[in-house]
Amino acid sequence: MRETQPTALRGWFDASLDAEGRTGIGFVATRENRVIATCAAVLESGQCCDSMAAEFAALDALLRYLVTLEPTGPIVVRGDCATALVFAQGQRDAGECYQRHVARIMIARALLPPVTFEWIQRAENVQADLLARDALRHYSTMNPQSRPAPPGRVPPKSRDRRRGAKIRRKARQLLTRIIDRL
Repeated sequence: MRETQPTALRGWFDASLDAEGRTGIGFVATRENRVIATCAAVLESGQCCDSMAAEFAALDALLRYLVTLEPTGPIVVRGDCATALVFAQGQRDAGECYQRHVARIMIARALLPPVTFEWIQRAENVQADLLARDALRHYSTMNPQSRPAPPGRVPPKSRDRRRGAKIRRKARQLLTRIIDRL
């Protein structure tokens, strides 16, 4: 992590998507070269449609946390998604699907002293990246129903549906035989 002013409030953010459409977000906040907060959270499917929206969600979470600190000095925010940083600075107009995300970020920025955004390489954003990935990994271990079933094993609900279908089929066959005998 790059050094700037030692008294500056600094933050790093990142996001990660999994195959089921869930988003893991992570951020680290420091003051005077000490970690004051870390966050790892999972957003359910549908809240972020792609990796750019996921990055916006992570940046928004970081900025909203910084607002709660009521900072008075300089703030430096770093991330490895250059496009998200450009939109957050208002240098480019966000596309229609990102306008809501950018608007939330602009509201949080308005409540903060001037924020400097810096692009960093992924290797410099390891802590935030690990938090985002760990959130997804932890979510999957705590919610086994969210993981796909191992190959060859039929989930219980599917077995119940198959069993129910088999019983209904046999009942129809039995009723057909009874009706034919009448």
